[in-house]
Amino acid sequence: MKRNLQALLLLTVGSVLFSLSLIVFLDPAKLVTGGVSGIAILLSHLLPLGVGGIFLILNIPPLIVGVSVFGKRFMLATLYATLLSSFVSELFAIVFHSVLPLSEDKILSALFGGILCGVGLGLVFRAGGTTGGTDIAVRLLRLKFPHIKEGIFFFVIDFAVVAASAMVFRSFESALYSTLALIACSLSVDAILYGRMEARLLFIVSSVPEVLAERLMRECGVGVTFLHAEGGYRGEKNAVILCAVRTKLYPKVADVVAKTDPCAFTVVTTAKAIYGEGFERYPADPPKREGRQKKKKHP
Repeated sequence: MKRNLQALLLLTVGSVLFSLSLIVFLDPAKLVTGGVSGIAILLSHLLPLGVGGIFLILNIPPLIVGVSVFGKRFMLATLYATLLSSFVSELFAIVFHSVLPLSEDKILSALFGGILCGVGLGLVFRAGGTTGGTDIAVRLLRLKFPHIKEGIFFFVIDFAVVAASAMVFRSFESALYSTLALIACSLSVDAILYGRMEARLLFIVSSVPEVLAERLMRECGVGVTFLHAEGGYRGEKNAVILCAVRTKLYPKVADVVAKTDPCAFTVVTTAKAIYGEGFERYPADPPKREGRQKKKKHP
């Protein structure tokens, strides 16, 4: 129950911030961040309809298709976020009409619009939903073309929308400012989704792996895993310590390694997300296409 309420709160706040970015910053400055929201902004300058109304209309086809493909929880969250975003966008258009645009500086509009858009989308994604549109379309395309990465689909769609903004608004500068807004949005989404979760992943080759592992567990309170390895030059068998730690704890871990075995060979990488005990919970109910496929009978 608590988890459902938390997800509902994230969906609501995220949808409101997303709508605020479109109506208050991006649309008045004739800027887009790609996706269906960007297409809605472009069409609102060509048709006698508001951004919110066009956004809802464009989302109807992917929502209908998505219901029969993705999980119930995902689609309910997406439907709620889409409807709320459309309604709030129309409401904000009325409420803020007399004070728009807030700024004539397109750089400020691009930055604040992109950041707000990214934060809003990030909160919606964390709740296990989306604002519909291209996200559902990309998921469907991935089922058809699993060998192509999602990022490529998103890049092609967003690039096409930004390029179209130059023609609709008859301004190449508008496309450049839109690119700035798109970058700000992408970075903000990553910050919301992965900012807290970033950690250090260590691979440690030591001559005293058991002693080092014991000190890491006792003094730093971190878990370790032994990977059995063999040296390529001498063929000596040894244990490699695999250890994932929070970024703020890394200096202490590095100090323990240095004091225990100054000759240890350590590779440190950045882990964008770590799920499991001591770290983050798994995302809420991702679409389970594979589970349905397993139920099919094979001859």
